[in-house]
Amino acid sequence: MGKKDCVYCGDRYESKVKTQMYCSRDCRMETMKVSKDCEYCGNTFRTRHKSIYCSRSCSVRGSRGAKLIDLECRNCGDVFRRKEHEIKGSKVGNFCNRSCWNEFNSKSKGKDHHRYSSKDVTCFYCGTTFIRETNQVKRNENQFCSSECYMSHIHNPTLTDEERRENRDYPEYRAWRSSVYERDGYTCRKCNKVGSRIEAHHIFNFHSHPELRTELGNGITFCVDCHKEFHKTYGNRFNNKDQIKEFI
Repeated sequence: MGKKDCVYCGDRYESKVKTQMYCSRDCRMETMKVSKDCEYCGNTFRTRHKSIYCSRSCSVRGSRGAKLIDLECRNCGDVFRRKEHEIKGSKVGNFCNRSCWNEFNSKSKGKDHHRYSSKDVTCFYCGTTFIRETNQVKRNENQFCSSECYMSHIHNPTLTDEERRENRDYPEYRAWRSSVYERDGYTCRKCNKVGSRIEAHHIFNFHSHPELRTELGNGITFCVDCHKEFHKTYGNRFNNKDQIKEFI
């Protein structure tokens, strides 16, 4: 029937039927579609059906009743939608995509970075203020800015011999502890755990028997957990061999 212009796309095509108005089936189907906004993600899409979601993934998420919140990307400022339980805290921030997250973190340094968890602490020996990670501060009660300050503290020349003995800070005690570890093969005698987290326990307790503090036979190796469990069960005073036999 000659050449015609497609009603939808405007392309010129060869028509063989007088009533033909479209150059292809696709153009004909497009004219039947309407534009809608996806009820889950908010993106605009075209459909000829009664669908309210732009994709299958949005349909699955939307049908679960997830509540969506409008957020502003911390990096580019674009507004996007996210499920309520997926919203991050203000420290971490919310980003519209992975690229914005990477770009923001590459520019963030020091206290501006969301993983920054350090805090100012004061050296227990010299009083200098310095920065240390929060988990290190939680582990150790006393903080030292350098190894020199730590060594100066534990070898404080102003301490008396009696104070050193009470603090268990003298060569004989350190040698006794090492001998107990070596004799027991650096292994907990209760649970057989081997490793660095072990402690030398006095069979007859430290304070009540000063004459046995550095006797090799008065020591036994426990891991940190077993050592805590022992003292929680039997206390810190009047400890003896019978308790050890019962505990092991």
